[in-house]
Amino acid sequence: MLEENSQDFIEQSTIGIHAVSAEGIITYANQFELDMLGYTEDEYVGHHVSEFQMDEICLADMMERLN
Repeated sequence: MLEENSQDFIEQSTIGIHAVSAEGIITYANQFELDMLGYTEDEYVGHHVSEFQMDEICLADMMERLN
């Protein structure tokens, strides 16, 4: 029940939420995140974060934290 409530909370959130694999692949994004960024799920989920993060220092920091 708690897991179901948590999933509903994430999906209905007014905060952009996404999940990224250790390899940097976006594995999930809630609808608010997609709407905020202007992408469809197919355009965003399954893609590498480097396609969306143009700041090389920030990208390097993110990738290091994922490993």
